[in-house]
Amino acid sequence: MEPVFPGELTFEVYLASSKPWYPIATAKATVQAGRTLNAKLVVDLDGVAEIEGTVTIDGEPVLNTIVEVYTDTRGEWMRGIEATTDEKGWYLLRNVRAGNLRIIAYDGGTHHKSQTKNISIAEDELQIIDFNFERFEGAVEGFVEINGKPATQSAVDAISNAGGSQQRSGGVMTDGRGYYRI
Repeated sequence: MEPVFPGELTFEVYLASSKPWYPIATAKATVQAGRTLNAKLVVDLDGVAEIEGTVTIDGEPVLNTIVEVYTDTRGEWMRGIEATTDEKGWYLLRNVRAGNLRIIAYDGGTHHKSQTKNISIAEDELQIIDFNFERFEGAVEGFVEINGKPATQSAVDAISNAGGSQQRSGGVMTDGRGYYRI
């Protein structure tokens, strides 16, 4: 923690799903030397909504996987808040800016697979967005070469557009021979 110097301070509150470095509220307080100031910052937000749902693999809940929200800011997707699923595969995203959003969920632990859903959400709305992954029993393997030489420590991703949403089916690094297996 960085030291706080005595005098008047301005506190700025940022919402993770808002445009970076754009405070949603500010407050001023004076800190006296050698004293601790307890400051409760209360913010009333307009234009926010909530998203909740579950993440499953073949219908079974996925624990500790990440669900991320991206906000459409003039045609560019800006990463916002994220939530982690509980033992029932449930997540809750609060204080999400209303508008066009992209929700990305991962298959848990490995992050080898992801699903993306684009939604539009209104102020004060609660949307339920569920994700279900299917187990993948097959594999893809091979070698990567660049100019006839093994491409070592290169990333290989497999991306599918099945079902109308983009899904990351796997991702690995090549070994010292340029070999990969997804």
